[in-house]
Amino acid sequence: DIDDIDAVFLSSDAMARGFMDYIRTFTNYNIPEDVSFIGFDGIYKDEIAGSFYTYSQPIEKMVQTLIEQMIEVINEFNIEPVHYLLPGRIVGSNSVKTQESRQ
Repeated sequence: DIDDIDAVFLSSDAMARGFMDYIRTFTNYNIPEDVSFIGFDGIYKDEIAGSFYTYSQPIEKMVQTLIEQMIEVINEFNIEPVHYLLPGRIVGSNSVKTQESRQ
């Protein structure tokens, strides 16, 4: 029962898709009127466009950075830990109740 839940953050788009399918198939709840949700990773962002919101990670930049670091480790034997902040973005629609629709 999700009567006390306003929103759900799911750790992947696959889980978000499953959550959306479950709510639509097995409950009388409406998305986003009764429950809002957002996925995370953006791996399926082209497939889910318009279905739900997700935090889309910069996969291409992540891979490029990883490869550059692997080459540096191989060439220079540098094994010091490095940290990068690669900002993503929110993409999608139709799964989060807006402030205007709450009034």
